[in-house]
Amino acid sequence: SLYPTGYSGVKKIKIAEFRGKDLTKLNLSHYRLSEELQKFLNWWSEPPVELDPVLRSALAFFWFLLISPYEDGNYDLACALSELALQEQEKTLVRSYDISLQLFENTEEVLQKINNVAQGSGDLTEWLVYYLELYLVAVRSSYVIADKNQSADLFWKKLSIFDHKSS
Repeated sequence: SLYPTGYSGVKKIKIAEFRGKDLTKLNLSHYRLSEELQKFLNWWSEPPVELDPVLRSALAFFWFLLISPYEDGNYDLACALSELALQEQEKTLVRSYDISLQLFENTEEVLQKINNVAQGSGDLTEWLVYYLELYLVAVRSSYVIADKNQSADLFWKKLSIFDHKSS
């Protein structure tokens, strides 16, 4: 549904199918891609009980983007999974912060961090620290928005008191 026309920009892409020859950043065969995606889905549906939801969110984003099973839209899907991991834990429909916004605003650096891990030792520490930094920025940003909303609310309440006194 990300690409209802079958195009990403002007490029025709396969919809709801795995990539063709250039399967993933991991250079997996079609069989291995299916296998890796199944491993991810198994982990997603039954994550370790003791796994912190923010770390689950970071790992889901990293793992799905590393697999990149589709021709396009993998970053969007990874962001959605990241958000879903947080939302499932909080058991709420609305959160006051937006990790996807931070991931999109920092796409170039996000991809660089993931690439560093994938081509390096495979140690996820650098990625997890960076993701947690983005998470903190998202949470702090929500405080700024909440403060602005509260200030505006107080302003309008005071104004309505003056309106009632003058009438």
